[in-house]
Amino acid sequence: IYSPNELDGGESLELVSWHAFRTSESPQEFMHLSEKLVEYCGGLALAIEVLASFLFKRSVSEWESTLELLIQNPNADIQAKLQISFEALSQVEKDVFLDISCFFIGMDKDYVCC
Repeated sequence: IYSPNELDGGESLELVSWHAFRTSESPQEFMHLSEKLVEYCGGLALAIEVLASFLFKRSVSEWESTLELLIQNPNADIQAKLQISFEALSQVEKDVFLDISCFFIGMDKDYVCC
């Protein structure tokens, strides 16, 4: 089973900052919210990039409401984001993705890749 590498807290916060603020550190008024986003994403870089990019140029209140919605109903928003990525694939890529994701459930990543 594939387990992605997780970023540590410092790396996660820096990634949030680059995608949400285009700097290496979050502004002070957003620091607590950045930490909540990092906690929610669990060190997963793609989740951090997608959510932080979504929050780019948004106000503190927009950050708060977005994070509150994510925490209350986490799967719905993630499903929507993944659906966007899936829809961007070509038909052949979609077919391959579905074949792999359905056929190799529970198998080791090294076995699937070989």
